[in-house]
Amino acid sequence: MKFLITLLSAAALLASGISASPLGERGLIKARAVPTTNYDIDKAIAHWMKERHTRHMFVTAGTTTGGWESWAQLELEQVFKNKFKINQDTDIREQSKVFNKLPKASHAKIADFVLPQTDDYKGMIIELKCENKKTNRGDHMQKPVLKDIDKGFQVKDAYSHYTFVALVMAYTDEAQEALTDIGLKPIKRAEHIVKDIGTMRVYRKDTPSAQQYIDGMTDLTEAFENLFFEESGKTTTGSDKTTTGSASGKTTTGSGKTTTGSASGKTTTGSDKKTTASAKTTTGSASGKTTTGSDKKTTASGKKTTASGKKTTGSA
Repeated sequence: MKFLITLLSAAALLASGISASPLGERGLIKARAVPTTNYDIDKAIAHWMKERHTRHMFVTAGTTTGGWESWAQLELEQVFKNKFKINQDTDIREQSKVFNKLPKASHAKIADFVLPQTDDYKGMIIELKCENKKTNRGDHMQKPVLKDIDKGFQVKDAYSHYTFVALVMAYTDEAQEALTDIGLKPIKRAEHIVKDIGTMRVYRKDTPSAQQYIDGMTDLTEAFENLFFEESGKTTTGSDKTTTGSASGKTTTGSGKTTTGSASGKTTTGSDKKTTASAKTTTGSASGKTTTGSDKKTTASGKKTTASGKKTTGSA
């Protein structure tokens, strides 16, 4: 059953178009422990957009026919290094080490930013696109942005636990509507009104890596296991059953049955049977019978038997 569940989970993963990691003998391979705190790039970008220098450059960016993405990259490189105290000698921009080379490609794709993984922060890969007056304008922004998002599924295993982020800077209503249509959301307070051009906003979308999808599928596998082994209407621990009642109930631990009640009961541990509290217990003024194991004891009427022998006391 474990193998079947794992196989079904892996099939669902492959159907989604994402490359899966190898399967271990007991299921999907667990991810190693990594920091969980992300770099707060939203706050850093929002603060950068409030600076006078940045706002002045947005005017030029919105009116020029050329691209301005390289300028934005240089600006954000310093913003990230200063905000997150990354060594100035650390290369975080234009990195080719994080993506697998696709078949028939002459070289691997380049990541715009790679923020290093530290003891405090989870690593982050960032792709940036900027709307411009000539090529990337309006709804034409969708295609290049979707290509950036697809890069998230091409990340090497060594960087598979990094957070993958697609960032887009756009200022026309058409471009911003096109971005929301493909799942991007505006970063709060990361905006500035540019006269005669529009409102410059930064949009973001995080793409789970293939490994993160696998981790999610592992959790799904465990959920399926619990579902398959649970019996409806009964309290079940493993393969045991437990039922309680007032007169005669059944309590089973393992494969045995235990019955407790005021009239009669049976106690079974494992596959053997042992009867206690007697098969029958009768009390009264005339005569009663109390049986323990195979012994019989009679009181009030004058016969007493221990084990297989007989001893009679009292008067007939």
